[in-house]
Amino acid sequence: MTSYDIQTRTIPERELVALTRHVHADEADRFFSDAFARLRAVGPGLEGVAGCPFVVYYGEVSADSDGPVELCRPVAAAPAGPDLDARTEPSHEEVFIRVARKDLGWPTLAPAADALEAWISQRGRVAAGPLRQVLIADQRTAGPDTPVCDLSVPLR
Repeated sequence: MTSYDIQTRTIPERELVALTRHVHADEADRFFSDAFARLRAVGPGLEGVAGCPFVVYYGEVSADSDGPVELCRPVAAAPAGPDLDARTEPSHEEVFIRVARKDLGWPTLAPAADALEAWISQRGRVAAGPLRQVLIADQRTAGPDTPVCDLSVPLR
């Protein structure tokens, strides 16, 4: 059984722009490429981990399941546009596990997601939303052992 370094942090209130789509696994790369370009064009982002883009998984993305998924980008100001959702996310605590590039993908990430769920349950906490993948580094250029994302769950 894998042991994880499970941590918590507080994320401040922030403005987000987001795109939500139903995508199957074979459509994900195209969606994320287009979505990142659209969200970057909105304007300046925020500094630090609170400024990292993140993916919210509302459902499984596979050959048989199309999510949906939401790509979110924290920004200084959140103007809405065609197909863009703009909102303020309140300050919250989240539990997370830092993940290296070599450990990405499903089902490889499933035990980490299970560990987060167990941590929440064992401490009597309540999830405030679905699983997220906080993108802390560019996985396209990272080495296999480089941390590239935090698997996280916002808490109430």
